[in-house]
Amino acid sequence: METMKLEELLLEAAENHSDAVINQISRHLSDVADINSDDLPDNIEFMLENWDEELSDAQAELCLLLAEKNIRDSAIIRKAVGDSVKQLLPPFLSGAGFFRALGIHGTSVPLSDIVKRYRRLINLKNGLIIYLPSSSLWGKINSIDGFASSVAVTGIINRSAYAIPLDILLDSVYLFPRNHEMIEIAEFDPNRKISAEKYRQTLKKYIIGSISDEEIAEIAHASLAAIFSQVEFSKWWDVTAPQNSAGGQRSVGHARSIHELHILAGQQSEAGLSEMSDEDAELLRILFGRIRLPASLKEEVMLCEALAMIAPAMNDNQLTTAISPLINRVKFFPQDVDNIKLEALEVWGKIKVKYLAELGRLVSLILDKKQFVAYVVHLPLRCLNVFCNFAEQQILRDEILVQHCFSCDILLWIWRNRKKVDNELLEALNINDVVKALSQKALPKAWLNAQRDLKKLLIDNATFQKLLIEHASDNIADFVVALQNGAFFEPGEQQSLLVKLSRTSPALRDALEGGGAAKIFAAGKPQEIPRQPDSMQPIITSFESHRRLLKELEDIKTVQIPENREALKTAREHGDFKENSEYDAAKERRDFLANRRDELESSINNIQPTDFRAVAVDDSVVIGCQVELQ
Repeated sequence: METMKLEELLLEAAENHSDAVINQISRHLSDVADINSDDLPDNIEFMLENWDEELSDAQAELCLLLAEKNIRDSAIIRKAVGDSVKQLLPPFLSGAGFFRALGIHGTSVPLSDIVKRYRRLINLKNGLIIYLPSSSLWGKINSIDGFASSVAVTGIINRSAYAIPLDILLDSVYLFPRNHEMIEIAEFDPNRKISAEKYRQTLKKYIIGSISDEEIAEIAHASLAAIFSQVEFSKWWDVTAPQNSAGGQRSVGHARSIHELHILAGQQSEAGLSEMSDEDAELLRILFGRIRLPASLKEEVMLCEALAMIAPAMNDNQLTTAISPLINRVKFFPQDVDNIKLEALEVWGKIKVKYLAELGRLVSLILDKKQFVAYVVHLPLRCLNVFCNFAEQQILRDEILVQHCFSCDILLWIWRNRKKVDNELLEALNINDVVKALSQKALPKAWLNAQRDLKKLLIDNATFQKLLIEHASDNIADFVVALQNGAFFEPGEQQSLLVKLSRTSPALRDALEGGGAAKIFAAGKPQEIPRQPDSMQPIITSFESHRRLLKELEDIKTVQIPENREALKTAREHGDFKENSEYDAAKERRDFLANRRDELESSINNIQPTDFRAVAVDDSVVIGCQVELQ
């Protein structure tokens, strides 16, 4: 029954890409024992084939979940997992060396291992303590070299320096923060009388990710082999320290620091939340009035996460009372949001996603409706969908339009919610606002992801490009001028983008052929072809030949591929895929069309069309000129 429901959701998700449907699939997957049973793998592939080229974060997380559940490997699944990892990786981890270490390219690394490596990579940073089972080594990360795909590590005990290949490290490493308790474990000294219970609890407490009791036992046995004999180790390991009495747990209201508050809140959350009393809320109010303010971004994150863990046990009145002393005491809870700076909100780029819903509720309680919306439009994209659920939609719409709040994050939020927002808000997606947002410099790290994603959308997404052109239909000339002002483009990107846009809009193509492209290509010179290294020379061709290629590509995208999708749907309805020749033929046709589309797009991206009218001949023969031999 569960499998049937999941199959229905997969078919729905092939047409409806909303996060609500994607999240339903994720929930149902946890109840399916064998994801490769029946026709599930084929249904999953069918869903992925019908998704847009750009995945949402929810779609990307679903692909990773499928890989973790050991979905049957295929080219379609592997591409989706690779695209998902690239989508979710922050910009500073997007180099080729990191992709090699993850094993995205090729088929040698199992899908589940790619995701395992990804989970470790996003937590990797200098200063962490690591344990490598392959060498029974405790060490500290000194530096991460993305270009060489290696990590420099110093041994905790022998102080020797090691260079560990990044892929090997990501395969098996255990990560821990560097603090006094973990140093004590890594430098284990039997004379300090560390109990086995403390050893177990310390590793469970600080592990970045997850760890089982069996894994902890293996770490202890391997790393302490030089200190204990087998008999001595068994004697030490099997002794369990006496448990604290039931009343020994301190409440969050009695914390003495942000760090302790975070620990106590986590313990309360893991133990199962119970309702707090008004007295507990009052204790927290007193605590937040006297506690030392966060001195670093790390402490700001710890404070926010502690609040998120506490909040579910409190009603709105209790929560408002408890956190009232923090308003204006911490920079990310200002009373006046009109002059807030992005640097004050960097904490929102670091907090785990699972805590954002409770924090959205919390912020909506301490600010009035208009202030809350004014606060929300400054947040990074990862927070917008969650926080916008607590905002009045009309106020949110007016704030964006009236105040002209068109950051990369807001523009991406509008794009991803384009089926929900009204037309006036959707019209904010215009080339002028996109270029202006992309031209912003010196943004804090939390906002760089959206800037990268918006640029990728502009350059690579045909649907987004078509929408921008539609919104500029009254003045195509302004569209070209806006692109000319795009200082954020890398060399060659403007040219490639114009080639793609010209095949989408005849009006834009006519404007470019009439000389509009010259300003971009040659700063006012009439279509002069710049010299490049031979390996980068564009293919020069006539507009007529260029149009033929564009027409073939357009036919494949708008006619043949949709027809093939319908053929796949029809063939699916005939039953068993193993003996379904129509389905096999439709899949072969799909592969051919995909290959031909890639071939045409690659060729078109490297073509520079010209009418040869403005060719300048000096003292040598150039493409497009006519010469007479004597």
